[in-house]
Amino acid sequence: MGQRMTLWVTTVLLASVAVVAVAATPFDGMYRGTFYPSGAAGQCPPGGDLSVNVVDGVFNVRSSNSTEMVATKVNPDGSFSVQAGVRNVRGTIRGNELTATLTTGGRCTYLWSLKK
Repeated sequence: MGQRMTLWVTTVLLASVAVVAVAATPFDGMYRGTFYPSGAAGQCPPGGDLSVNVVDGVFNVRSSNSTEMVATKVNPDGSFSVQAGVRNVRGTIRGNELTATLTTGGRCTYLWSLKK
């Protein structure tokens, strides 16, 4: 009986630890949608499909030289802001929607519209 009780308590404790480890932030998940240019029509490269994967409240933005990834932390209120080379991304996550503005350092600005 003592060994069974110890095994049961150990199993319950391990399961509790596993649940705590899985619970990250309410913003975690894969967001998919599009980005598109705003302003300076015809002078900026076209937009396209975009995916952002938030894990433990963090996602990555590729820098302007396209080789470096910069970690972006989502604040408790859902806002985020990051400078990656000459790129600047500012946005929010509200419910299942991620919206942001990306400026490229030139005259091009892109809007992100993504859903979980």
